[in-house]
Amino acid sequence: MYDEAMKLLFATAALALSAFAQTAPATVFVLPMPGGLDQFLAVHLSGSGTYRVVTDPQQATLILTDRIGDNLEQTLKEMATPPPIKGSKEDTTADTFTKPRMQPLTHNRGTLFLVDRASHQVLWSTFEEQKMTDPKSLNSTAKRIVDRMAARK
Repeated sequence: MYDEAMKLLFATAALALSAFAQTAPATVFVLPMPGGLDQFLAVHLSGSGTYRVVTDPQQATLILTDRIGDNLEQTLKEMATPPPIKGSKEDTTADTFTKPRMQPLTHNRGTLFLVDRASHQVLWSTFEEQKMTDPKSLNSTAKRIVDRMAARK
């Protein structure tokens, strides 16, 4: 009787863990965007419960960006290389840590892409024209974008 109860307990625990793993929010790293839209997106993404925003690109499974192509490929390549261990031969930065080059190069034209960090495949995209760049408008734009992202799941 004890053995059957333990088997049932372990089976139930395994099922619960499996269900949790399937519903755990995906981790997303938001690349910098013109006007600070990335900050507003991070606020709404973290509040949505659908995605978990990470500040370390090494921990992300997804990348949210406003551009694809060579610039993104270079950024993803830089993100794939962990920073050197301080004091090692590879450490050429002495006391400073240089982040991958992740600054926007052009003005956002309203396109956003959700990219799988491992495969570099675009999983989702949208267009949201930004007519105004004041904080209230950026916040509203970010909310609409995150609502669309949540609906995709």
